[in-house]
Amino acid sequence: MSVAIKSEVASIVEPVVPQSRECGTNEIVSDDPGRKTRGQTVLKYAGSLVGQSMISGSRFLTSILIGSFCGAAELGTYALGFSVLMGFHCIQLSLISRPYTIYGNQVEGREKRELAGSILVQFFIFGLLVTLSLAAIVATQYWLGWQSSLTPVFLTLAVGTPFILLRDHARQFCFAQLNVRHAVIVDFTSTAIHIAGLGWLAWSGRLSAVSALATTAVASGVAGMVWLWLDKRAIRIVSSRILSDFRRQWVIGKWDCASEITFTSQFYGMTWLLALTLDNASVGIYSACMMSIQVLNPFLIGINSVLVPRTAQRFSEEGVTGMHSLVRQTTVFLGGVTVFVACLTAIWGPAALEFLYRGQGFDIPVLVVTALACGVVFEVVGIGPENGLWAMERHDFNFRAGVAGGIATLISAFTLISAFGILGAALSFLIGQFVTAVAHWIAYRHATTRLA
Repeated sequence: MSVAIKSEVASIVEPVVPQSRECGTNEIVSDDPGRKTRGQTVLKYAGSLVGQSMISGSRFLTSILIGSFCGAAELGTYALGFSVLMGFHCIQLSLISRPYTIYGNQVEGREKRELAGSILVQFFIFGLLVTLSLAAIVATQYWLGWQSSLTPVFLTLAVGTPFILLRDHARQFCFAQLNVRHAVIVDFTSTAIHIAGLGWLAWSGRLSAVSALATTAVASGVAGMVWLWLDKRAIRIVSSRILSDFRRQWVIGKWDCASEITFTSQFYGMTWLLALTLDNASVGIYSACMMSIQVLNPFLIGINSVLVPRTAQRFSEEGVTGMHSLVRQTTVFLGGVTVFVACLTAIWGPAALEFLYRGQGFDIPVLVVTALACGVVFEVVGIGPENGLWAMERHDFNFRAGVAGGIATLISAFTLISAFGILGAALSFLIGQFVTAVAHWIAYRHATTRLA
């Protein structure tokens, strides 16, 4: 869940100092800078929620259909493939899309279009590297005779991942440009084709992890092509500046990328540990349990999309004292809401999941859902100090907190999964989130004390 939050927040964070922005060929003009800034924030907030609702809804529907029509093992295979996809997405987000969100709002006119062209070429190069790396994995599996249920998944991802990432790049680009209308068009196009494809696959009996990922790739590819046509005038490719632009992005993106990889590994690495120690069916049940706590995603994404830039603004205007007050308020408010929702999830979540997956007779362990819900509470408690470290530009501290949580998750997983199975994985997630939250608070207090 944290990965989804970070990804969406990256698309809507804007500089503290308001500037005039071009949205493709349309320019937003206002005589009142304060009113313009407030209007832009509300517009980004609403557009982000609309787009994220469509994307999250289609992903939720995919998991429900695969689990209901194909069973826990196939759902586990899909979850493993999706974890690989999210790993590449986080790298792209940190090194390409997020730096453009920052630098793209510092330039105007031709300079902005050339930067957009440089970012697009970097994306195509990254997509090619993704395809080659996944194709190499498939070739190695065939050469060593290690074919498994994941071999066709890797082959599908080798072809489809660049198209899925293109849609994500388009969404980030549109929000960075404040072109919410184009972002919603991209999301609607992708979601409509995706749902239609899933419906046909389920009706014809062809639904599987591989066909679902292929459908996602086709829908994303079409949406990405639509974006390229809509925003073609906002992009100008100048080959001489591609390398220099990437070097500048690397300066701010390296710690961010390391942090994203750490969080992604901590969140999705559990599915691979379950697959290695147990089986794909266990991965499917664990993934189904994770869905019960993802009802908080739209709320957390929406609130944090405002809190991240607001924390940076408070630090800029009022210093450590003002920012610390906001961090405390964030922790109390988000923590209280999350505790309430977590209690409801622990009570009614298992029954709701068993109803959704009644066609395959899923047995959803109550203790697993409870442990995952408690883990989300600790994750949310760490959002305030994490935002504070982000505002102070201490990305290295966020990375170290993620490493501490990742190590705790890994050590506990090897001990608990063998003893308690899926429950052990959920307890490892809980321990990892607790350690990460504590590490965030310690790092935050250290950073603020040094500044004070």
